[in-house]
Amino acid sequence: MILHNEVIRNKLNIKIFVETDEDVRLSRRVLKNLGEFGDYSSLEEFMLVYFKFVKPGFEEYIEPSKKYADIIVPNYGFSTDPDLGYNS
Repeated sequence: MILHNEVIRNKLNIKIFVETDEDVRLSRRVLKNLGEFGDYSSLEEFMLVYFKFVKPGFEEYIEPSKKYADIIVPNYGFSTDPDLGYNS
C-alpha cells in the first residue's frame, strides 16, 4: 500500500514492488488464515471475504501502484516451509 500513497511515495529514494502470482498470493493467505490460529473457521468463510474484499482491494490499490516502482522483483515461488516466510 505504500506506493499507493503519493505523499509517502514522494519521500522514498527507491521504490520496490514485489510481484507475486495470484495463485501464490492466495495459497499463502489460505495457509496463514486457516488452521489452528487462523482468522477464519472455514474455507468457505475465508473465500467469501477474499473475493469480496481482499482481491478487489489488491486490484484497485496494490496492482496499479506497481507503475511507480523503480524496481519490480519477481517472486513466483511457493514453499510450505515456515522458515521461508509463507506465513508472513
